[in-house]
Amino acid sequence: MIAPSPFGRTTTRLLLISLSLLASLAHAAEPRPVLLTAERVWTGEGEAHMGWAVLVAQGRIQAVGPAAGK
Repeated sequence: MIAPSPFGRTTTRLLLISLSLLASLAHAAEPRPVLLTAERVWTGEGEAHMGWAVLVAQGRIQAVGPAAGK
């Protein structure tokens, strides 16, 4: 059995609802994709590439290649 809250039922319910809402919002929010541009990008194969960019989304590298307009 759960021990009674010293704060009262209404306060406890509001606290639990607030925490649940915050947890669901934090889980639902995805970070925005990030386009990294640098003077040089090294892919691990051969020489560094000049004028390339790296697209990172969902915590992973999604694309690597020449930056648009370069």
